[in-house]
Order: sequence, then C-alpha cells, then structure tokens
Amino acid sequence: VFDLDGKLMTFQGRDVTGESDTKYLFPKLLPGTGRYLYNGHNAVGKKRAVLLEGFFDVAATKRALDEDVALRGVVPLGSFGKHLSYGSLDGNDQLGRFLELKRNGLLEVTIMWDGEPRALSAALQAAETLRKVGLIAKIALLPPDRDPNEVLPEVVREAFYKAEPYTSQLAVKWRLRNPYSCR
Repeated sequence: VFDLDGKLMTFQGRDVTGESDTKYLFPKLLPGTGRYLYNGHNAVGKKRAVLLEGFFDVAATKRALDEDVALRGVVPLGSFGKHLSYGSLDGNDQLGRFLELKRNGLLEVTIMWDGEPRALSAALQAAETLRKVGLIAKIALLPPDRDPNEVLPEVVREAFYKAEPYTSQLAVKWRLRNPYSCR
C-alpha cells in the first residue's frame, strides 16, 4: 500500500484458499491499511475516482473501466472495507487523503461497495462525508450480494454510469427502503 506520493507505507495479505482462520494478515509495527486509499497514488491529478472495498474489487474495476475509452480517466480506489476513515487530528486518514486529492484536482467520487444492505448504509455515510468537504459523491448499485469482482465488466460499467448523486433526499429514501433489503 502506497501513500499518495508513491511511498510504500504498509502491506496486507489475504487468504484466497478459504483454509485459513484469518482472512486478512497485517504486518506488525506498520500502520494499518485503513488510513490509506489503495491505488491512491494513481489518482493524484485525476478528476474522477470510484471507491471500492479492496484489492480484488479495484483490479476488476480497473479492467472493466479500461474497456470503455470514456472511463479510462476514472481511477479505482480501495478503502479496505465498508468504511471511510476520518477524524485524525493531523489528517492522517482516508478523508485527509481525499482532501489532498481534491487539492490536486479530484472533483467526483463514485462509491461502489458490495451489493448488500450494510454496504449501502455505509456508502451513504461515506458519501455524505465526502460531499461535506466539497466533492461530488455518487453511489453505484451492484446486483444484490455481488462485489465488483464477481460480476461481468459490463455490469460494473453499467453500475458506474447509473450511479446516483448523493443528496439528503436520496439518503432518506434508501435508508427507509434499502434496495437490497426489498427482495
């Protein structure tokens, strides 16, 4: 995991076999990944980004976006889960990194977390936080119970294109009737 200036800050491992009791592994004595934006160093100077949960979602979304020439300027970022870290007094958190990206030209962030009720609730909270600091925030809905790395590239692109701009009205609507809970 690199910081926005391209400096290696930490790393994380993940069990892809399903055999380990621990799904994620983190190094001791290095900072946690939750204060960084995975792939953030590639978003410096870009106008649009899509915020995903983890590495596999970032990789799948990068491939999906690259298949559409109009989307090649959109940078996929990973938040390392369904949250956006903020509140550090020195800005050493994900919101601080978004503020730095904004100073370098970022205008819009589309949140595309997993297609589940908890992820949408968390996305609404993150979108509100990003909007409060002056970024345009949108929320993209994936099919129920699917991650970006579990659907075809055209599904990822369609979700991105259909993303709804965050508004207080949208938040109330989706909190009262979460599209993922209404099956």
